[in-house]
Amino acid sequence: MARGIEVFFGLGSNVGDRMDHLQKALHRLTSAPYVTVLEPSSVVETPAMGDPVQRVFFNAVVSARVDCLPMGLLHTIRRIEGEGGRHRTVRWGPRTIDVDLLAYGQWVIAGPMLQVPHPRMLERSFVMEPLLEICPEWVHPTAGQITGGKPEAEVVAGAKEWS
Repeated sequence: MARGIEVFFGLGSNVGDRMDHLQKALHRLTSAPYVTVLEPSSVVETPAMGDPVQRVFFNAVVSARVDCLPMGLLHTIRRIEGEGGRHRTVRWGPRTIDVDLLAYGQWVIAGPMLQVPHPRMLERSFVMEPLLEICPEWVHPTAGQITGGKPEAEVVAGAKEWS
């Protein structure tokens, strides 16, 4: 039974068995008592951004409903990353698993520990393509104000027509 607030998680891995890391992170999300996973996207392969030079990423987006506040989800995300062997040593460096809280309903949070929606998600095709695959009617909480509440898929399609 779906419950609570709709959220989206971004998953990424570029170390070791990348698919296994994604599957284990999805299983850990599913096992959290206050998370009901709705649908995972397809996995996309994308080049790593920034330095250092590193292996290509596998990325996916997962939709879920939660009965937990955002900071509680952040704690769960950090636990899942730790259980998956994630060690934060280099910003944007190689990682066994990366779990991001992309969106928490239509909430906007701009805190020192958590920013929701993810501040760079609209710039990243490896986030937006999988998200729109599983939820084409999704509207970004702040971008929706600019686009007149149009779903992001409609905005992206319109931008492609002009390019």
